[in-house]
Amino acid sequence: MGRDSFGLPPLLLAENAPPPPANDGSQRRQFARKPMPFGGVAPVGEMACPGDQKWHISLWDVSMGGICVVVDSPMDEPFGTSFAISVYESFGLGSAFFNAHLRWRTMEANSTYLGLEFEDQALLQNGCFLIDYVNTDLSNF
Repeated sequence: MGRDSFGLPPLLLAENAPPPPANDGSQRRQFARKPMPFGGVAPVGEMACPGDQKWHISLWDVSMGGICVVVDSPMDEPFGTSFAISVYESFGLGSAFFNAHLRWRTMEANSTYLGLEFEDQALLQNGCFLIDYVNTDLSNF
């Protein structure tokens, strides 16, 4: 499977989701995405949908509007599905519990990347520990 100019697999979008970034480098996203640190220190957690199915997740990136998570299995829940999310810092005391809905997904090998939009758009401004990742430059981590 090919990769886009950002090194990510191509996206499978919901009809009402914004298009992926253009290849000319311009962004069509409302919020800048901040990648998580690698090497086992990215926040991890669990997400569940109304049918009580649960998945272990690792955060891939975060923005003021949502998160991208990686699930180590195929997933075919419909776009717009609401998930209950719990995430924890691998090192530290930060934890968060919130709802987010599925905006896009892409699969590569046995992993599924999910773009999830916060249902409470003020989540990060209200003291969620993920704001620290948005406000920190992790490019040299």
